[in-house]
Amino acid sequence: MVRNFFREGIQSRGYSGAVLAAKYWKPGLPEALKKTDQQAAEVLQELFPNREIIQMDAITINWHGGGIHCITQQEPKKAL
Repeated sequence: MVRNFFREGIQSRGYSGAVLAAKYWKPGLPEALKKTDQQAAEVLQELFPNREIIQMDAITINWHGGGIHCITQQEPKKAL
């Protein structure tokens, strides 16, 4: 069942016990979007069977020009 969703734009970030992934469906939006979110979660669960898949609303992050991967990058050291 693993499809190449990553090439199609799934934004995710793995951590020790979890994978953070984007979620776009909200009440009032098309049900097809909900299905896409569910499919993405299933693919990630298949790829990372021992990790919890946590989907979060990524719209605000996307509006500001990034994705989950962008906002979870390491921070630089303080300037001396």
